[in-house]
Parts: sequence; structure tokens; C-alpha cells
Amino acid sequence: MGIQPLIFCAYDYCCQFEPGSHNARYCMLHNCKRKQENALKRVVTEHPHDPTDLWQLQEDRKKGNMKLAQAKNDWLLGKSSFAFFDLETFDLSAEFGLVLVSCIKWRGGPTQTFVAHGDKDERECLLATRDTLEQADFVVTYYGTGFDIPYLNTRLLINKERPIGEFRHIDAYYTAKHKLRLQRNRMANVELALLESVQKTAIKPGIWRKALQGNKEALDYIVDHCQRDVAILGDIFEQLKGFINLSAVRWRRYGGSY
Repeated sequence: MGIQPLIFCAYDYCCQFEPGSHNARYCMLHNCKRKQENALKRVVTEHPHDPTDLWQLQEDRKKGNMKLAQAKNDWLLGKSSFAFFDLETFDLSAEFGLVLVSCIKWRGGPTQTFVAHGDKDERECLLATRDTLEQADFVVTYYGTGFDIPYLNTRLLINKERPIGEFRHIDAYYTAKHKLRLQRNRMANVELALLESVQKTAIKPGIWRKALQGNKEALDYIVDHCQRDVAILGDIFEQLKGFINLSAVRWRRYGGSY
């Protein structure tokens, strides 16, 4: 059994302690369980003469809840797997387009790249991408809510395959949009503002057309472009992670009936 995360004493948030069992709520250091039992035995018939004592207890509990949420956030950040995900496609509409390249970079780990050369290879790329994403606790994208995830699901369904199963999704685009104040919220702008560099390469439509026709040099450019994007996304996440309440990111099943 691994080390359990620290929790705050439920009596008056006097300290943090490691619970010895799943239902431990009170610290042993200050004998708070006995204090709670005694408090339940007392019958309070009137309000305290000095309400500031009650107010102070209420404020301490608010701070304790805030610290407890932060401790849980740190615990999730340390124990969970994070997959930074990006697609490169031909055409922005999934019914007309194809997935050319898919990249998944693991936090603190390698980048997995899946490349498609045509209809048959696209199906293998789609399946490998879906199955890999489902191994992650959190999937991080940049505007994946509006593009990458629905595009992937659409192409899977068109290929008569089930859509993505379940994971927790963090869209860093919305974190940047709501927590920062930038001129524009494109990834390149966020990268320049937070990382003081621009490693992201340009999207050149001619290269995407050549790649669709089987040009290896063009496809290599797109692979490099996608790999850069997930690496940048990982760096942006490290800058923005303090704004993200991980425990509030719900598990979502995309194809619940499949």
C-alpha cells in the first residue's frame, strides 16, 4: 500500500496528518476525536456571547478546505498520467478530410507518433491513437474540445469503429483564455508570452496537399510540426497547471453506448 495523501483534521483543521484508515477524520496529535465526541454530548441552548470565536472557526475551516483542495491537486499531479495530444489533418471537416499525423507526448516521458498514408493506414492510426489516449488519466489538448477530439471521433465512426472511451480532458486553450490576458489566445501567442520563444512551425497548405499525395518530405515536415506542438503544449501546461483544479475535471465517457 502506498503513502496516503495528507488530510486536514475534520474537527477544527488544526493540522494535517496521514490517515491510518479509509475513514480517519481526526488527528491523534491533539486528541480531536475525543473533543468532537464531547462537543456532540453538549447541548447548546444559546449563542456564544462572543461570536468572534465562531467566526474565527468558520474562517479557519474555509482556509483548511482551500489547503485541502490544493493538497489533493498536488497529489493528483504527482500520481496521474498526462497525455499531451494533437492531430494534423487534411481538411478541417472530418467527413471530407483525413488524419495525417497523430502525436501523444507523455508528461515526463516519450512522444508517440502515428502516421497515416491513406485510407487503410488512417484506420490503423485512428485505432492506435484512441487506444493510447484511453491509457491516460488526463488528456491535455489545445482547443481539442472544438477540433481534435470530435475530429478523431468522427473519423473513427466513419471507419466503423467505436469512438473514444473515457478519460479526463483538460483544454489548455480555455485555461489560457480565462486565466490570462493576452492579445490573442493562439498557442503561438501563449508560447511567446510564457516561454519567450516560438518553436511552433508554420502551417503551409501546399505541404499538406503534397503529404496527402504521398510526398515523404512534406509528410516529415508535418510529423515534425505535430511533435513540436505536443512538446510546446507540455511546456505550456507546466506554466498553467496552478490554475487547473484537477479534481474538478470530471471523467467523461464519449461513446457511452458503445
